[in-house]
Amino acid sequence: MSRQRQTLRRRIAIVCVLTAAVAGGYTLFRMRRVQAATELPSAVARRGEFLVLVRSRGELTARVSVQITAPRNV
Repeated sequence: MSRQRQTLRRRIAIVCVLTAAVAGGYTLFRMRRVQAATELPSAVARRGEFLVLVRSRGELTARVSVQITAPRNV
């Protein structure tokens, strides 16, 4: 290979390594800045009847389901 080609390959390799290092550093910086929420959203519970009527034929499946739990008082 000619000297110019070797120099070009070396420069491309250095640019790739520096780009990967900057991207990794930025990713690490963003991941460390994420913090848990200090206040969780809540709502007042009311005692009463909860009625849902679904009239359909065939099989009924939920697209999204959420499990709700109350905090434990220890």
